[in-house]
Amino acid sequence: MIIHFVAYPNSKDFLLLQAFYKLFGIPWFEADIADQTDLVVSEEEELGGYRSAGMPWRFFYDKHNSTKNSLIFARTRRLPEDKLPFVYVSRNPASIFLEVAQNRTPDTALSQDALLPEILGIGEQPDWSSYYRIWKEHGKDVSASHFVRTEDFCTDPLRTLIKIAVRLFLPKPASLGDYDCPLPADNLERFNEADSAIKNLFFALHGTTMQELGYSVPAAQAGDDELGNVPASFLANALTLLRAECNSSKQKAVGIQAMQSYITSLENQHERDTTSLLSRINKLKELEAQNAESSSPA
Repeated sequence: MIIHFVAYPNSKDFLLLQAFYKLFGIPWFEADIADQTDLVVSEEEELGGYRSAGMPWRFFYDKHNSTKNSLIFARTRRLPEDKLPFVYVSRNPASIFLEVAQNRTPDTALSQDALLPEILGIGEQPDWSSYYRIWKEHGKDVSASHFVRTEDFCTDPLRTLIKIAVRLFLPKPASLGDYDCPLPADNLERFNEADSAIKNLFFALHGTTMQELGYSVPAAQAGDDELGNVPASFLANALTLLRAECNSSKQKAVGIQAMQSYITSLENQHERDTTSLLSRINKLKELEAQNAESSSPA
């Protein structure tokens, strides 16, 4: 049986995957990578975990699911077309956005230019709130789904794993022994140092989703979706970024359309060339037949 394991990028979901392997022996594979022979895994993700690196995941699945009763996690970022059960792992978006910004521009991680793309969902990753809501809607059509926070798991691993086990009909762990989950740095104190306009925009766009997932939101921003506390100049800057992203998307769309037209023209040319070649071959065959008839004895 396959259970999808889902998380917005940089949510530290591999910590739970490692725990499930250590405590239950449940392996996982990267479902978004067809051939994992050359799969590059970070040292942080590799600690204590198990994955299908070294073989295509289909071979990996067949090998571990020979009895058809084996349980395997498929780690994915893509919304599947099937209705398999899934676990969705969330992490405070402030921690995610700041971590991404620090990795990209360490010296200016708190600047507008560094944080805005992530908050607006136009950076390298999708919009955080939309990503959650798409999976939440998908969960209405599946047999079982469970939403869990990385922070809760690292604070109380046993309690969190029992909740997931009950939800997914897995055997409940009695104890974790000496298992310890390294709580990822949340960086929230550092995020609080950011400009107030950044924070106002952040909570205006993601505050409702954060509250739904159980993350605390300052009273001043709670439920404030009107962007009333965000300066007009700041919103103008955000709008410029969104327009640039929109124009970029349009350029990509035009490029794709041009490529499709080019491929169609090649296919048409190939069809014409093939038809012409067949016609010439038929004429040559006719000539050969005529020559054979004329050269044959009466």
